[in-house]
Amino acid sequence: MRISFSSPTAALRFFVLLSVPSWASYTSADIDYSTEIAPILEQYCVSCHGSKKQKSGYRLDSYAAFLSPGDSDENPINPRDPMGSPLMEYLLLPKSDDYAMPPEDEDSPSGDDILKIAHWIYQGAKEGDAELARLPIEELLSPEEFAAVEDLRSRGAIIHKRGQDEATLFVDIQSLVTTLSSNDISNLEKIATHTIELNLANLSSSNIDWLKSFTELRSLNLRNSQIPDDAIETLNTLNKLQTLNLFGTNLNNKGLETLLVPLAGKLYVGQTRASQFGIESAKSRNPNRAVYGIPKLEEVKAITDNARSSSNSFNPIPADG
Repeated sequence: MRISFSSPTAALRFFVLLSVPSWASYTSADIDYSTEIAPILEQYCVSCHGSKKQKSGYRLDSYAAFLSPGDSDENPINPRDPMGSPLMEYLLLPKSDDYAMPPEDEDSPSGDDILKIAHWIYQGAKEGDAELARLPIEELLSPEEFAAVEDLRSRGAIIHKRGQDEATLFVDIQSLVTTLSSNDISNLEKIATHTIELNLANLSSSNIDWLKSFTELRSLNLRNSQIPDDAIETLNTLNKLQTLNLFGTNLNNKGLETLLVPLAGKLYVGQTRASQFGIESAKSRNPNRAVYGIPKLEEVKAITDNARSSSNSFNPIPADG
């Protein structure tokens, strides 16, 4: 006997009724997006709705994209209403239908997978990380970590979340870099893995080995700092860096040659001991990294003096990208 349905919504209701034992197994605990929903999408959906291909202008390779409309103005998911969520209708359409997800020639998620998605929607279609990111800093961090923040703040440090909906920190300690104590460093290490942006401008230290604990760092400002000769080894461990500011430091050509970070992003080396030749060499070694330098005052004076007799050759700012 063939059963027909008046709509995909009716099909979903029927499917749920047939699967009461499986459905009941999902009611005892919240379903986690990152560990339970995202892997299903990655296996069955992202090949058609990801970074390389977006059928109907719809992407499912991130939580934000998953909940956003594609070419249609219709929200694909209505939290707490799986029966009214278009995504569920597409998942339950027959394979022969042009709007079926996944299409006819692709594997489909199992009944348990579809029920899991339906119940996740029923629970509110939440992302655990997103909920965490909205917490105030005192709830985001452990009591020990927040105590370290408060201690550093009392010493003049500026520490806050990078955004209202971000679970990462901006840390600026340039007001205490000249008096940085072992206790300050211990406190910094306690919040290191939460820190994405760190300002150490004007740092005067014979040891920056403690920076190795900042494994998630994306932006590091060491402008005008007196960094030690072995600093390059430490900096090279920060392989998630996207911006590194070494302006005004004692970086030389040898150091620049061995500096690997950022692997991709922006590196500022103006007013250092690195020559223009060293900067150009650094650019050629890694095309994914933009290296910025500015001319030193003595170099500008030499260029100006040499160009006095020929206005055509006068160019006080060398092309350093």
